[in-house]
Amino acid sequence: MSTAPMSPYAAPQAQVEDQYENTEARAPVKWLTASGRIGRWYYVAYGMGVPALIILAAGIVAAVTAAMGSVGSVLGIVLAVVAYVFMVVTQIFAGIRRCHDIDRSGWFLLLNLIPVVNLIVTLMLIFSQGTPGENRFGLRPQSAPRSIRWFAAVPFGAVFLVGILAAIAIPQYQQYVLRAKAAQVEQPAE
Repeated sequence: MSTAPMSPYAAPQAQVEDQYENTEARAPVKWLTASGRIGRWYYVAYGMGVPALIILAAGIVAAVTAAMGSVGSVLGIVLAVVAYVFMVVTQIFAGIRRCHDIDRSGWFLLLNLIPVVNLIVTLMLIFSQGTPGENRFGLRPQSAPRSIRWFAAVPFGAVFLVGILAAIAIPQYQQYVLRAKAAQVEQPAE
């Protein structure tokens, strides 16, 4: 470096670094395991997206096996049981890992067996923020990519939309049935 006076128009001499770079280590997301942690988006994706895909696949398999006759119906029942067991296991593992993210034991998930308490526990698992940094269950999980966020949001939005449509359609259908019965009663018998 020279000792000459610096020009105010000279290029900066300091090292330019990203001061806001996140250097925190994050754990990779594992699929079928009870160890580790997952964030809210992955929990919702595993809790709603995976069952939606399994139900869709089971519907397609049921349609194909129904055409096969009695052998197909037995095969369809076996495949439905396997799909259901896989769905339950996936949900349990996701719930345990989400409990780990909020620094609770996986046994905390047993509170879902108590009516009304299960709503509180489920809302807590969906909306509570995970422990920042490392906790006793491992490193902080990776952030969910955009694809996982869509995978989680689409079934959630579909359930919301179907709920709104059902709230509108069911009372209208009931009124239609009442009007149809009234019209049948009013018709003179010939």
